[in-house]
Amino acid sequence: MDSSEKPLRILAVLNLPWDPRLGASRVWIELAAQWQADGHTVDYYSLTEAFPQPSESSAVNAFRQSWFAYRARRYIRQNGAGYHVIDSLLGTLPFSKVQLRFRGLLVARSIGFYSLYEAFDREARQRWPQRSRGKLAGRVLHTSTKRRWLRASGESIRQADLINLPNEDELVALRRGPGSARPAMVQPYGLTLARASALARAADSTEARLAGKIVSFIGMWSVRKGSQDWREIMCRIREAVPATRFRMLGTLAAEENIIGDLGSDARDYCELIREYDPDELPALLANSAVGLFPSYVEGFGLGLLEQLASGIPTVAYDVPGPRQILRPIPSLLVQAGDVERVAARVCELLRASADEYETLREQSFAVAKKYSWPEIARATIRSYREALRSQRGPILFTQPFGMRSPGGGARIMRALLDASPVPIAAVCTSPVPPPTGSFVREMHVRLRPNFGRIETTRFSGFAHATAPVFAKRFQRRLEDLCISEEACAIHSIAHGGLDFYYAFLIARKLGLPFFLQVHDDLPYTAQAHRHATGVSEALGAAWRGARRRFVIGAQLGEEYCRRYGSAAYTVVTDGLEQVAAQPVPRPRGRLRIYFMGLFHLEYEPNLSALFNALDRVRAEIPAGEHSITLRCGGVRQPLLRQSRTPMRVLPFGSEADVKADLETADLLYLPLPFDDAHDAFVRFSLSTKLITYIGSGIPILYHGPENAAVFHLLRDAKAALLTTTLDSATIAATLRHYAEHEDEGTCVAENALRLARSEFMLGTIRERFWDSIQGSLAT
Repeated sequence: MDSSEKPLRILAVLNLPWDPRLGASRVWIELAAQWQADGHTVDYYSLTEAFPQPSESSAVNAFRQSWFAYRARRYIRQNGAGYHVIDSLLGTLPFSKVQLRFRGLLVARSIGFYSLYEAFDREARQRWPQRSRGKLAGRVLHTSTKRRWLRASGESIRQADLINLPNEDELVALRRGPGSARPAMVQPYGLTLARASALARAADSTEARLAGKIVSFIGMWSVRKGSQDWREIMCRIREAVPATRFRMLGTLAAEENIIGDLGSDARDYCELIREYDPDELPALLANSAVGLFPSYVEGFGLGLLEQLASGIPTVAYDVPGPRQILRPIPSLLVQAGDVERVAARVCELLRASADEYETLREQSFAVAKKYSWPEIARATIRSYREALRSQRGPILFTQPFGMRSPGGGARIMRALLDASPVPIAAVCTSPVPPPTGSFVREMHVRLRPNFGRIETTRFSGFAHATAPVFAKRFQRRLEDLCISEEACAIHSIAHGGLDFYYAFLIARKLGLPFFLQVHDDLPYTAQAHRHATGVSEALGAAWRGARRRFVIGAQLGEEYCRRYGSAAYTVVTDGLEQVAAQPVPRPRGRLRIYFMGLFHLEYEPNLSALFNALDRVRAEIPAGEHSITLRCGGVRQPLLRQSRTPMRVLPFGSEADVKADLETADLLYLPLPFDDAHDAFVRFSLSTKLITYIGSGIPILYHGPENAAVFHLLRDAKAALLTTTLDSATIAATLRHYAEHEDEGTCVAENALRLARSEFMLGTIRERFWDSIQGSLAT
């Protein structure tokens, strides 16, 4: 195994007993042993686990075969999240990955392609019409079971990510049928090194074998394996070489049934071994001179391969499976059903000279060596890894707002996700559908219903409080979306509700990397959502369990490390693609104040104090031009009526609208609430409008408390005029001084531009964000 690759966790699923005596089960058993030897983890869910109590009733076993799929589905829903790959027998999982709640690689493995087997069944009914078809009840049961199997096989192909086929003929058949375009691989079966070595070591000499004249067969006794041809083949061989004896191994059939097909005299020259321990096979094949494998259709043909590994030249019908194995020795292939030619070829081998036989013996060894489980197992893992890499879907970004929403959170995400280096998709969890026109594919999976007009009233808190009632439904829908999108990770913003926590639980269940991002202190924003009591525990779990954490500022990151446990975090926020080359000049005495963004009710005391301060300035500097422009969508009318200063309130606008507004602005207003109720908000948050402001070249008027993160940033950089009071006289003094000293405004604007270039360039922020995510996905 490549040491740079992590081991895979694989679940084998098959509706057969986990028994090495069964060829199909043996494929998974020996593959699992080799994968485990290479460091992978392999578990299995077979008929034995689904129905622990064995039954001798054919009707009960037929029912179990049909019902197995539903028990397997239940098992995978409960346990499948821990696996990278489900390697299932074709037809056992006719469900979508959404139905299975599984997001890894779903493989459907053929041990005999259903359409080829069905074609043989139709041919067999025409070729041997006299063959007993059993009792009516049995025929009805058999027909019903076969129809369900055919439907399930077709559906398995349509739902699987990858079809694993043992021979090229099955690939041709796949491309002709339903699901023909599904990704497929051809990977044969093999032998373990120990088994191949034991078979070769036990082989008798050429001389002893030719003298013994034993013809061997390995396989179940069935029409498909040639049971209807054996009687004539044996008669022809014994007519030509009377001393020939036959050894039938692993028939799993009652002796009287086999003798019924062969004739009673077969007891004299035919040794029937119904079952054997796998370790006994080398001795059982040791003195066999010729192998015979008259199967009409195969997935591969392990019995044929085992005889070749014993150095036994084996004649087989030229059909899928044996055709691939014996391609290097075409003289051993005979047209299917040509019993005369089969018998003649066996007789030629029994009469061969020692040199001729020795050549075929060495060729048989050489063919068998090509089918080694260690090499096949590792090649299969390489194919599975490639399929896993190619199926990696987008990162799902979940947030309680639309990407085109006017708030700061949406603005940050637009800045970070524009021109993303990996596939992404957005999930809006708000009750209200997201605005249209997003640059990213956006889906709506709402956490709770929209209660209409109630959402905009003082009763909105009760609407938010209903969210836990709908949590299970939300998680189920989000899980289904992750699976259907084949998401490779989940990124979630913790803001207000618990949708981020439910996303975290889904990521943990599906084994997906989870990225947590926080723009404001969550217990503060959760107050309006009635989640304050449990939000800290949820946030702590997500903080500790996240693969990567993103915070809007170092103050918030350090606080969360203190509260929830020390962990690495990355600071990301909005950024600027370019900044003004120099401060914007303004005429002395003019005060055109500008505000953009959401105007929260908490800002009303600030704006009221600003109105009073401007009225004072207008009285003291009557010749100056003073105005306020608020691009915020709306402000309550009682507040607006307080001001005598000219004012405009504009609707939310585009980036171009804001850019045009800034061309006429002299001072950019940045308020934060003063009261203690919003202490957690101001201490840890950075306003996105701040980023636009500092890159504009226009001076900033900070109006908020001294304990705010924004205050410390601007004060340390000397990048704003600072007012930390609601006293209108003090604010007026600051504005008057600014109006009369244009050089002071120029100085703080220059410092703000310097801060923007050093800390808030979008290219640097994006690189920091995506390097963290991509580095995490690569581990």
